[in-house]
Amino acid sequence: MLSQLYVGQLKGCFVVKERKQKMTIIGKVSELSPQTLSIRTNEGYRLVEIVDILKIRLWEEEVYD
Repeated sequence: MLSQLYVGQLKGCFVVKERKQKMTIIGKVSELSPQTLSIRTNEGYRLVEIVDILKIRLWEEEVYD
């Protein structure tokens, strides 16, 4: 899933553990390595350890007519 989000530059929803808490980050994978990934969010870039990722899914924005 990570490589698909990276290659397609799709927005993802990442649940990560940070200081014994769960945090949700929404953004695009801008850099990917075997140990870390960089996520571009609306607020800036977040560096996340791969081992800290608990859940990944494709972000689907609500579209209203």
